[in-house]
Amino acid sequence: MAIRGMSEYLTNLNLHGFALISDLSRLTLDFIGAELGSRSSLWHQISARSRQEASPQSLSGIYGRDEFPWHSDGAVAYERPRYVIMHCGDEGYPEPTEVLSLRHASTALLVRSMARTVLVVEHPRQGRRYTSALERTASTVAARWDTRVCRPVDSSPARETIAKLAEVKATGVIEWRPGTGAIIDNFAALHRRPRIESQSRILNRKYVFQEKEA
Repeated sequence: MAIRGMSEYLTNLNLHGFALISDLSRLTLDFIGAELGSRSSLWHQISARSRQEASPQSLSGIYGRDEFPWHSDGAVAYERPRYVIMHCGDEGYPEPTEVLSLRHASTALLVRSMARTVLVVEHPRQGRRYTSALERTASTVAARWDTRVCRPVDSSPARETIAKLAEVKATGVIEWRPGTGAIIDNFAALHRRPRIESQSRILNRKYVFQEKEA
């Protein structure tokens, strides 16, 4: 299936860490995902929940409907999704998703401190291991950040990373209108959301994985 605008989506992904697509079906997003990676997860719904309704280990279990901090998805896993694809159904919501591109000029110092920040990754089945908050591959950076499960080891670079993330401004915003689709580069960008005031905010999400680079 030829996807109209595919080259533009890829350009935006490379430049901004995300691509925004209006008036698109989930089926078309499935085709785009197939172009981006070797395999993908199924779609599932994500919704704003109170702490009492959510799993204690999840972001909602810690923050409830309050603001989520900057994070990448699947940070605890050995194999993380390369792309996060999201879709808004028939109802729009006033609370956006904010994106922080680690390729943006404004994040150069943050990238430098993340590359020197060591994390302790606590996996419920795989145990504890140490890794970097940011690695460089042949074609991109590969960030890992979620302080719930990846605790920064106290150091000057870690404190610098935490301080910069507390004050940094989003480099992009996804407004959730009916039919909006978005692709986030989960290696080259972090994302967050504000406090949810909507009675119900339900989005659809799937992950796309790629073969590891040599």
